[in-house]
Amino acid sequence: MQMVGRQSVPLEPGQFVTGRLKAGIELNMPPSTAWDYLKLLERSGTMNIKSNNKFSIVTIENWGKYQNDIMLVVKCPYRA
Repeated sequence: MQMVGRQSVPLEPGQFVTGRLKAGIELNMPPSTAWDYLKLLERSGTMNIKSNNKFSIVTIENWGKYQNDIMLVVKCPYRA
């Protein structure tokens, strides 16, 4: 669960809450540009965005697979 204002938002692994303004601040770019990049990633199938008038829940597609791949690299950094 993540609190957004006074609302509790349930999140699954691979999800996060953001908004156009927050994304712009975190990415150090204009909010509209940050949002355009997020929408580009959504169109490419990398993520899914569910929005309302206050925030958006972003789901990273295949998040679990990426986590497993990272763990293999961490455990075996010198694989052939």
